[in-house]
Amino acid sequence: MNKLIFIFLIFFYISSPLISEEHHALYGFALGTSMTDVSQKLGEPEKLLDLEDGSTAKVFIKKDHYVIFVSLPPKNDFIHSIQVSGRQSFGEQGVSGIQLGSTLKEALNQFGPPAHAKEADDQVTGEKVDKTNAYFYDNFYGNKFSFEEKNGILRSGRCKVF
Repeated sequence: MNKLIFIFLIFFYISSPLISEEHHALYGFALGTSMTDVSQKLGEPEKLLDLEDGSTAKVFIKKDHYVIFVSLPPKNDFIHSIQVSGRQSFGEQGVSGIQLGSTLKEALNQFGPPAHAKEADDQVTGEKVDKTNAYFYDNFYGNKFSFEEKNGILRSGRCKVF
């Protein structure tokens, strides 16, 4: 019996990152991944920001969207949050098959009801964003996840470590 439990625990340990990665990965990167991996796969960021709280943000600007990877001290080499914003993204750039450009209905069908929703605020000015709503999931496979939609179309997604 102990042997069976041990085998199960080994299998679970090996397979759990593979099973859960699609749910806490955004833009093809899982939270906790090394920022070095981001640079190796995407090249150098268009902007590198040192924020007031000591965190670092790497900003990559693409044709129809941009993506921001944030790391926090003291582990500045690991992804703490990922945000993708814009008109459209493709492939593994989304979460569980939901991309920028997906409909609100598709997102709610995939993720279920949010913990809460509200009008979106501009993160810099704090002002309300016209015709844009934000949906928050407080325990999305052990992390926080949110997305914003404007006129029923997803325009932003963010995943961050609790």
